[in-house]
Amino acid sequence: MKRVMGAIVGAMMWMGCGNATIWSQDGEGGVLALHGAEGAAFDDAHEKMAAHCGKGRYEIVRRDTVVVGSEAYTSQRTDYGENRQKNNRGVSTQGGSQTTAVSGVQDVYETRLTYRCVR
Repeated sequence: MKRVMGAIVGAMMWMGCGNATIWSQDGEGGVLALHGAEGAAFDDAHEKMAAHCGKGRYEIVRRDTVVVGSEAYTSQRTDYGENRQKNNRGVSTQGGSQTTAVSGVQDVYETRLTYRCVR
């Protein structure tokens, strides 16, 4: 039962809560990239640092936010309305719409933790 619960918790962390991936490691320490919810990602990072260096035998020396790429975005909105006009024969109503589109490119960021093992 404990194995099943561990697998479920692990899957929940991976599916959207937050996690840390190993960017690089050596005998002195390493760099981890954080993804998703910051709290869960930090928890996962601490587990990975402890697995690499030993429990309580590491320290975070730097936290950076870096640009890792870019992505294009497009947003479109259509407003529908009525235009009422008074003329010689009374009031007439016409339908109409206006579409506004916005597009561009934005940077994609990633948070990275640099840590070192304390011996």
